[in-house]
Amino acid sequence: MEMKIVFPENTEKGHKVHALVGNHTIKTDQPKSYGADDSAPAPFLLFLGAIGTCSGWFLLRFLEARNLSVEGIELTMSTKMDKETKMLPEIKFTVKLPESFPEKYRKPLISAIHQCAVTRHMLTPPTFKSEVEVNGEIVVSKTH
Repeated sequence: MEMKIVFPENTEKGHKVHALVGNHTIKTDQPKSYGADDSAPAPFLLFLGAIGTCSGWFLLRFLEARNLSVEGIELTMSTKMDKETKMLPEIKFTVKLPESFPEKYRKPLISAIHQCAVTRHMLTPPTFKSEVEVNGEIVVSKTH
């Protein structure tokens, strides 16, 4: 898969960065506190949203496969930022279930949420490689 990253604002102080993938445009912006318009989620929020919605999709598939209703079920994801490192030491999911939810499915529900491909990539991260190309020649390369 290839994704093209574009800069829709042709100014030195633009904050919008979009990703073109297939027939979709993923739009991002920065908060007003960064001097931006806050017209779209910041990239980090999209990252967190990808984790949450992917986990939610697996929860939904789990329920549908067992003919269980989504009615009364709530999935939340919470994080806390480490002030020194600016990293998230923990991402926590909470599934609130109605009393009528079958007890035998409560533990398997957690396993279903953790099947998310985004989460699995976080647990076994890929290598990141960056290159700078000028006139078809790689002039700088870094892998980490």
